[in-house]
Amino acid sequence: MKFKKTIGILGGMGPEASLNMYKTIINLCQDKYNCQQDFDFPKIIIYNLPLIGFDETGIRNKILVKSQLIQAAQKIELAGSDFLIIACNTVHYFQKDIEEVINIPLISMIDETVKKVQEHNFKTVSVLSSASTTTLGLYAKVLNNRGIEVVGLTKQQQEIINKSIFNVMQNKNNKLDSKNIKNIINSVVSLGVEAVILGCTELPLLISQKDIAVKLFNSTEITSNEALQYSLGK
Repeated sequence: MKFKKTIGILGGMGPEASLNMYKTIINLCQDKYNCQQDFDFPKIIIYNLPLIGFDETGIRNKILVKSQLIQAAQKIELAGSDFLIIACNTVHYFQKDIEEVINIPLISMIDETVKKVQEHNFKTVSVLSSASTTTLGLYAKVLNNRGIEVVGLTKQQQEIINKSIFNVMQNKNNKLDSKNIKNIINSVVSLGVEAVILGCTELPLLISQKDIAVKLFNSTEITSNEALQYSLGK
């Protein structure tokens, strides 16, 4: 078996995005690592957490969300995962709280995505994310600390993104949502943005690199790639 370590995925935020992360990992195994037989793939433990106090805008009740995430992470560790990834950008707000109660590594979606931006030497980006991710500055703080400027969205653009996220959660995403996201990206590019981070795991279900000319950083794909590298023991 190529992969030595068991991947733990904390998902459910939302389920459609978590399903996409699992599918992304499997597709990467097939395309990048030539996995064919069942035994070629890594062991993966998925915990689908029906999170209360959380919606398409992000965190609604910090205390309630934090306690559920901690319990879920502990269950994933007890189930036999060697490390943890989370199929949601927003709840990385509680990353340190989770790390304090588990004895396995947590690969940060935020950190890994920002590393990729740095590798490409981009200096001006926009982040498309939930309202909470934006308000809490989960990406902006890390990016700014590394000398990368973040061009924000308008209130109207954020509301469009919130609605699009909600539609994905309901499996009602449509061509209009994809068009709206593309229009927002084109708008920020006209302001001088060099690249765009898809900082919500629902958004890759609406738009991909083939749909847009500017460089997109897909946080789901980046984290999935890193998880496989870690599972290899590298």
